[in-house]
Amino acid sequence: MNTLPNDPADPLRAREKEAVHNVRALVDELERDESRRRKRVWYLLAALIPFAFVVGIVLVRTKEDPARLAADQTRACELAWWAANSGKFEREMREANPGMPNNEIGKKLEKERPSLMATAKTECNSTAKK
Repeated sequence: MNTLPNDPADPLRAREKEAVHNVRALVDELERDESRRRKRVWYLLAALIPFAFVVGIVLVRTKEDPARLAADQTRACELAWWAANSGKFEREMREANPGMPNNEIGKKLEKERPSLMATAKTECNSTAKK
């Protein structure tokens, strides 16, 4: 069918071509969006898997070991006992030897530290058992 340049079907045909072109462009854009969305999901998974792996390792390594926890509590108790009673030992040394220099008292305190810590350990173990 030949159409003449002034034929009324000619603008209609041009509009149809433009509409088909627009629909194809829209379908192509939707397909590209779907492809991009799938790629984003894979990129997200690729980023999350190593992150989850690292978090898992950290959680496994920091898992509370009951023996270590008990040792830490005992050590904290001993240090608290030392902090409370080393001053008492120092005051008793000053009262017994008023002219003794501070560094000498420190040396005596350091010399007595093993026996004081043994006492602390005994007292902490007895309070832990109660």
